[in-house]
Amino acid sequence: MNYVDLGSAHNDTILLLHGGGLSWWNYREAARFLKNEYHVLLPILDGHAGSDRPFTTIEENATVTQTIYGGSFPVSQHSDGRLGRLICLRHYCIVDHFRL
Repeated sequence: MNYVDLGSAHNDTILLLHGGGLSWWNYREAARFLKNEYHVLLPILDGHAGSDRPFTTIEENATVTQTIYGGSFPVSQHSDGRLGRLICLRHYCIVDHFRL
């Protein structure tokens, strides 16, 4: 899974998940705003623009995303929320909704 990584890895991490049919650039402005205070991770979900693999399932994307990033961290996402819920239910991350 390809991803964009912004900000210092020494800061608290926040994961921004783009919606269906989009890509990391969907969060470009938010990421630029957040990168000064957070370590911002923007995975490029499989089958979306800039990805390195074809789409398989939401469950597979959740497994790969959590394997890469691990840990507990705030998550923000677009779309219907299935991917974020799967990641959090399996791995106990903190779900935090915010608006910029």
